[in-house]
Amino acid sequence: MSEQRNGQTLGKERYRKRGNLATIRRNVAVLCMTAIAAASSAPIASADGIGKDSCREKVRHGVVIPCVPEGLHIRAAQQSGTSYSNPFVAIQGYKPNRIDMGVDEDGTGELKTFAPCDVTGFEDKTSKFWGNDGGSYIAVKVDQGVAKNWTFYYAEYLHPDRGLYVGEHLRAGQNIGYMYAPIEMGIARGDGSGVPLAWNAYSQVHDGTVTNTGLAMSRLLMDYAHAQGGNQSLSYNPGYVLDAADGIPQW
Repeated sequence: MSEQRNGQTLGKERYRKRGNLATIRRNVAVLCMTAIAAASSAPIASADGIGKDSCREKVRHGVVIPCVPEGLHIRAAQQSGTSYSNPFVAIQGYKPNRIDMGVDEDGTGELKTFAPCDVTGFEDKTSKFWGNDGGSYIAVKVDQGVAKNWTFYYAEYLHPDRGLYVGEHLRAGQNIGYMYAPIEMGIARGDGSGVPLAWNAYSQVHDGTVTNTGLAMSRLLMDYAHAQGGNQSLSYNPGYVLDAADGIPQW
């Protein structure tokens, strides 16, 4: 009888510990979800523009689970760059440089795509537009995420990846070229030429002037691609921003 009672006591003790652990886990989950919900006091629209302020709290196992608007998850995913990635992750000696028509970047190594995209044009040391700065460019049109349907350029001192062809679809994070000296990356015209969207206005001002297209590129890299943006303090007259084109995205 004594052994049986001891066995029952031990069994109850184990059951009580498991119950305490389960309670702790539920409480931790509630605290985490409460913190997420508190991050935004206003209703947030989802990707389809429909407000998610009609969700309701749920009760599970006697614990109240607070409502977290669906749009909050979407915004957090966008800000973390879910479908985008750092194009400079494999660059040795990487260092962000000035902001002008785009963002200047220093270092050497394999360049990656920052988003799912289609190649719309490229030249290897034969571009007349980029002839004074390496003569190369790669133009891509993004087909997903906040930058969908915008065209971007990688230009200056780089070599397009071997086998690259116009019309090729690339995933985020794929090799696209090799930078052997500083390059520039920015928003391009949509014609596959690799010419910056800001060029018409930029050609009338001092080289190195900050443009709104350059700032937009810098924000995109920082907020969605897990990369550093440009260093505006290195630009010419860094306190001045040239309004280089209409309809610049705010991402």
